[in-house]
Amino acid sequence: MALGMGAAACSGVDTDPTMPGSEARTAGLALTSDTLGNTDVAGMRFTVDGCAGSATAGYNEVVEKDLEDLYLPGGIGVFEDKPYDADSQHLFSDHYFLLAAGCYDVVVQPLRMVGQSYKDSQDCASAHQNGVTVEDGKTREILLISQCKGPANGGLDVIGTINHPPEITNVEFKDSKFLNSCTGRNEVCVTVFDPDNDPIEIQWASSQNYNYLGGIRPSTVSPSETVNDDGSITYCGEAVTGPRGDYGYSLTAWDLATNSLGQVDRIENILTQQGDPAMSNDTIEFPIYAGMDCRGRTSVILMAMNNNPGPDNSGYAVPFIRQSADWVNPFTTLATPSVLYVLDDNDQGEHGGDDVFVTNALIAEFGAGNVTKIDEPAGGLSYTSSNGLAGPLSDYDIVWFSNPGFPMDDPASYDALQMFQDNGGGLIIQGDDMAGPALGGGRDLDYFSFLTYVDNGVTTCGDTTNGNVGNNYTVTFTNEPISSLNGSIMDLRGQSFQYGNDIDHTVRQAAGERVLANAVYTKGQCTETYPAAVAIDPVDLP
Repeated sequence: MALGMGAAACSGVDTDPTMPGSEARTAGLALTSDTLGNTDVAGMRFTVDGCAGSATAGYNEVVEKDLEDLYLPGGIGVFEDKPYDADSQHLFSDHYFLLAAGCYDVVVQPLRMVGQSYKDSQDCASAHQNGVTVEDGKTREILLISQCKGPANGGLDVIGTINHPPEITNVEFKDSKFLNSCTGRNEVCVTVFDPDNDPIEIQWASSQNYNYLGGIRPSTVSPSETVNDDGSITYCGEAVTGPRGDYGYSLTAWDLATNSLGQVDRIENILTQQGDPAMSNDTIEFPIYAGMDCRGRTSVILMAMNNNPGPDNSGYAVPFIRQSADWVNPFTTLATPSVLYVLDDNDQGEHGGDDVFVTNALIAEFGAGNVTKIDEPAGGLSYTSSNGLAGPLSDYDIVWFSNPGFPMDDPASYDALQMFQDNGGGLIIQGDDMAGPALGGGRDLDYFSFLTYVDNGVTTCGDTTNGNVGNNYTVTFTNEPISSLNGSIMDLRGQSFQYGNDIDHTVRQAAGERVLANAVYTKGQCTETYPAAVAIDPVDLP
């Protein structure tokens, strides 16, 4: 009664605890490891258990054996094509069990050698056959296949391609690069060709290499993008200027492809991700010369800077003042502007010290020699005549006009500020009541803010929102870049603070104003939201 395995029983005999007087012998050339597949296998563990519920239940025998020193089939006809091809070569181990007739479950576990001990193989799996019947007087021989892992191989098909950057082939000024009108087309068209017919992304921008900082946007007069017969694309933009002088603009073109995340991206970004950073774009810079003054940038800030709670105690006031002033500045970084701070003579002492606070922040940005502070003259400001010791507004590049707690009340100052803005000056109007009401003669402050005045905001959602008595607005800066500094002093985007005094209630006109900050008050189901600061860029105007 026996169970046999393999075909090399003659190569060695191990001690069998069921056979009294048995002895152990080993083959002199036994293999120590799998040299064919370079696995960790050095032997086999044979486990025989009696089948559960049968007469042999509870029987268990375990034997560990080295690999044999030959292969199967190895020219032994009885093993050819059963199951391996006659010419194949398979390492094996074998053990002959002498067992009582009955039912057995068999497991063969490949083994690796760790020091002087066997451990289960990490490369090859165990093999099983259950319910093997051993008959009286006969040898039952079975062959089990233990499957090993193969090497982790894959194909690599490398394709090398070449890419060319886009090429700017033409710049055309529709009218002239010398402008004598603020309402003319002021168009420039740039033609771009990509030799590989890649999609193209463009960006219009102002240049710092000229004196003045203008704006430029895709044209609303001509088609902003035209595909030509030769495959090139012509992009048209509208340039906007402020004070008369020289302006620089640019267009940059990038070619596009799809990156590894399935997103359309600039090819130069894909090159960086690939590990071969290189530029794949083309840029053209061009001048425009303005022969007359056109409207400048304006910001209206409906808050006192030193109110507590407010932007000062939150730490946001100084960066906001500096960035706002820098944003309205008509000059590029090649020149430092001349700045005039004017305190309305109707301030009545409310928010005392706000004027000094703002002036000091302006000095920190532009230097003491470039900032002048005055009180509004009796009778109001003049654009062309002397304003106290300051000189006419026309001498300045930026004017900051403030009444921290009361509306503007002098028509002459309104007219002077309007003329200053219309002639290219950078204007900031600041104070929590500076959205209205209108002055005499139809002088509505929405000319500066593009906000329709409703009331002065002392009551919101039925609550008092005035006098720092505990009912505060929550003011949050929007994601709008608030200055050409783009947050280099402090990135205010998304930052919030409490404001404890009234902020004018207004309605946006959606005429090109950019909201820099929103004031929100919530009580129960009531929420009211009003702009706390806006900016007007001529490039955004219809």
